[in-house]
Amino acid sequence: MAERNRKRRSSFTFGEKLLFLAGILFCLVLITTALLGGLFARYTTRASGSDRARVAKFGNLTLTETGDFVMVDGRRTGIIIPGVDLNKKVTLSFDASEVATIVFVEVAAPGWDTQDTQTFTKDTHLSWHMADGWTYLPGTQYVYYKVLNPNTQLTDVDIIQDGVIHVSKDITESILKNLDNLNLSFRAAVIQNDGSLTPATAWDRLK
Repeated sequence: MAERNRKRRSSFTFGEKLLFLAGILFCLVLITTALLGGLFARYTTRASGSDRARVAKFGNLTLTETGDFVMVDGRRTGIIIPGVDLNKKVTLSFDASEVATIVFVEVAAPGWDTQDTQTFTKDTHLSWHMADGWTYLPGTQYVYYKVLNPNTQLTDVDIIQDGVIHVSKDITESILKNLDNLNLSFRAAVIQNDGSLTPATAWDRLK
């Protein structure tokens, strides 16, 4: 009889087997949860603990132009007077972004020449300069940029130095009649930069 009792105690009853199996499953659940928790943390923000993606705030980019112009045939035309500088103020504003950005300005100046990418001239009669702080992008016609850290705002940043086109006092009426194709236009663009873009690769993406 004692021998049979020892054999019975050494084996599991059906209920004990269920409890044992439940215990193993519970341990596996704990291990799996721990592993999933580690993976989950890689794709969530530390602050919110949420796996929902959030779009970074991206500010407005605007160009504003004012100056000594009159409307001729629906076009804004400057009045050139010998020795009197022509006001042409072009400014850029950017409301900032939560991420790093690169801001570009493309200058279309088909009737102008430049030797140093910063000073634009028409013969010896007219000249203007790119404002300080803009870096020329090598290999482009006339593209300039600023690299901005997150949350950097630009307010009425000049594109033309002092907002002035210098006019020679020696310019004559006959010279004025021969001055053509002096149009100036500007285009601005901005791109987010996660650190992998150079100004050159960023501009290629914008083109």
